[in-house]
Amino acid sequence: MTNSSIEDLLAEHRTVQADYHVVEQHVKDLLRGRRMKDLSPDDMAVYRELSERRDALYNRMRQLERRLLDGVPGASTTSMPRLKLDDSDA
Repeated sequence: MTNSSIEDLLAEHRTVQADYHVVEQHVKDLLRGRRMKDLSPDDMAVYRELSERRDALYNRMRQLERRLLDGVPGASTTSMPRLKLDDSDA
């Protein structure tokens, strides 16, 4: 990965991260002092839209982080150790 492509990924990550924080703040403001079940139907529609947007931004941040880490020796996220989950360990 070239320095230019790394800088591009970092710039995109910063932009997506800033957008994520803005949307997350909107969600917090919408819920401030209320529970989800107390939201009006209109507020619930806004909440769902904001939540979907927030989740998409979060996923994009993680994708960019994986791409950045995959270029660092020893920091690759492509191969994870396999968890051994058998009953004999319990």
